[in-house]
Amino acid sequence: MCVALSFLLDRPLGKQWTPALSTRQNGVMRPRGSRPDALQSVTVLEALNGLAAQHGAAGVPFKDLEAATRSRLNYRALTDALNALVNEGAVGRVSEKPARLAITDAGRKRLNEYRS
Repeated sequence: MCVALSFLLDRPLGKQWTPALSTRQNGVMRPRGSRPDALQSVTVLEALNGLAAQHGAAGVPFKDLEAATRSRLNYRALTDALNALVNEGAVGRVSEKPARLAITDAGRKRLNEYRS
Protein backbone atom coordinates (compact mmCIF):
# COMPACT_ATOMS: atom_id res chain seq x y z
CA MET A 1 0.00 0.00 0.00
CA CYS A 2 1.15 3.51 -0.69
CA VAL A 3 2.26 5.26 2.50
CA ALA A 4 1.36 8.71 1.15
CA LEU A 5 -2.33 7.77 0.96
CA SER A 6 -2.51 5.85 4.24
CA PHE A 7 -4.12 8.83 6.00
CA LEU A 8 -7.28 8.21 3.95
CA LEU A 9 -7.88 4.89 5.67
CA ASP A 10 -8.23 6.50 9.09
CA ARG A 11 -11.18 8.73 8.05
CA PRO A 12 -14.63 7.70 6.86
CA LEU A 13 -15.23 8.35 3.17
CA GLY A 14 -17.79 11.14 3.68
CA LYS A 15 -15.46 13.20 5.91
CA GLN A 16 -12.53 13.40 3.51
CA TRP A 17 -13.57 16.44 1.51
CA THR A 18 -15.99 18.32 3.76
CA PRO A 19 -13.50 20.60 5.57
CA ALA A 20 -12.17 22.07 2.33
CA LEU A 21 -15.65 22.53 0.87
CA SER A 22 -17.16 24.04 3.98
CA THR A 23 -14.68 26.89 4.31
CA ARG A 24 -15.77 30.20 2.83
CA GLN A 25 -13.80 32.79 0.95
CA ASN A 26 -13.55 35.96 2.98
CA GLY A 27 -11.64 37.93 0.37
CA VAL A 28 -13.17 40.39 -2.06
CA MET A 29 -13.54 39.10 -5.60
CA ARG A 30 -11.65 41.18 -8.14
CA PRO A 31 -11.91 41.04 -11.91
CA ARG A 32 -9.15 39.18 -13.68
CA GLY A 33 -6.55 41.48 -15.19
CA SER A 34 -5.84 41.06 -18.87
CA ARG A 35 -2.44 39.52 -19.51
CA PRO A 36 -2.16 38.56 -23.15
CA ASP A 37 1.10 37.02 -24.23
CA ALA A 38 3.11 38.24 -27.20
CA LEU A 39 1.89 35.45 -29.46
CA GLN A 40 -1.76 36.41 -28.94
CA SER A 41 -0.98 40.06 -29.71
CA VAL A 42 0.91 39.13 -32.87
CA THR A 43 -1.94 36.83 -33.94
CA VAL A 44 -4.39 39.73 -33.64
CA LEU A 45 -2.04 42.13 -35.46
CA GLU A 46 -1.53 39.66 -38.33
CA ALA A 47 -5.27 39.12 -38.69
CA LEU A 48 -5.95 42.87 -38.63
CA ASN A 49 -3.21 43.51 -41.17
CA GLY A 50 -4.62 40.84 -43.48
CA LEU A 51 -8.21 42.10 -43.21
CA ALA A 52 -7.24 45.77 -43.58
CA ALA A 53 -6.84 45.39 -47.35
CA GLN A 54 -10.49 44.31 -47.67
CA HIS A 55 -11.98 47.01 -45.47
CA GLY A 56 -9.65 49.98 -46.00
CA ALA A 57 -10.10 53.18 -44.00
CA ALA A 58 -13.50 52.07 -42.69
CA GLY A 59 -11.73 49.66 -40.35
CA VAL A 60 -12.13 45.94 -39.75
CA PRO A 61 -15.41 44.91 -38.09
CA PHE A 62 -14.90 43.04 -34.83
CA LYS A 63 -17.04 40.14 -36.08
CA ASP A 64 -14.71 39.64 -39.07
CA LEU A 65 -11.67 39.76 -36.80
CA GLU A 66 -13.30 37.28 -34.43
CA ALA A 67 -14.08 34.90 -37.30
CA ALA A 68 -10.50 35.17 -38.63
CA THR A 69 -8.93 34.34 -35.26
CA ARG A 70 -11.50 31.81 -34.01
CA SER A 71 -9.30 28.79 -34.74
CA ARG A 72 -6.32 30.28 -32.88
CA LEU A 73 -7.83 32.34 -30.03
CA ASN A 74 -10.92 32.06 -27.88
CA TYR A 75 -13.12 35.10 -27.32
CA ARG A 76 -11.55 36.00 -23.97
CA ALA A 77 -8.00 35.85 -25.33
CA LEU A 78 -9.01 37.93 -28.35
CA THR A 79 -10.62 40.68 -26.27
CA ASP A 80 -7.74 40.72 -23.77
CA ALA A 81 -5.18 41.03 -26.57
CA LEU A 82 -7.23 43.71 -28.33
CA ASN A 83 -7.63 45.78 -25.17
CA ALA A 84 -3.88 45.59 -24.51
CA LEU A 85 -3.09 46.58 -28.11
CA VAL A 86 -5.51 49.52 -27.97
CA ASN A 87 -3.96 50.68 -24.68
CA GLU A 88 -0.47 50.46 -26.23
CA GLY A 89 -1.56 52.36 -29.34
CA ALA A 90 -0.89 49.49 -31.76
CA VAL A 91 -4.59 49.25 -32.69
CA GLY A 92 -7.08 52.09 -32.97
CA ARG A 93 -10.84 52.08 -32.70
CA VAL A 94 -12.35 53.58 -35.85
CA SER A 95 -15.91 53.44 -34.49
CA GLU A 96 -17.56 52.11 -31.33
CA LYS A 97 -20.88 50.83 -32.69
CA PRO A 98 -20.48 48.80 -34.77
CA ALA A 99 -17.00 48.10 -33.45
CA ARG A 100 -14.41 48.67 -36.16
CA LEU A 101 -10.67 48.49 -35.62
CA ALA A 102 -7.58 49.52 -37.59
CA ILE A 103 -3.90 48.74 -37.16
CA THR A 104 -1.77 51.84 -36.54
CA ASP A 105 1.80 52.60 -37.60
CA ALA A 106 3.02 51.49 -34.18
CA GLY A 107 1.19 48.18 -34.69
CA ARG A 108 2.75 47.70 -38.14
CA LYS A 109 6.19 48.44 -36.69
CA ARG A 110 5.63 45.88 -33.93
CA LEU A 111 4.45 43.30 -36.45
CA ASN A 112 7.48 43.92 -38.68
CA GLU A 113 9.80 43.53 -35.67
CA TYR A 114 8.19 40.19 -34.91
CA ARG A 115 8.50 38.99 -38.50
CA SER A 116 12.21 39.89 -38.78
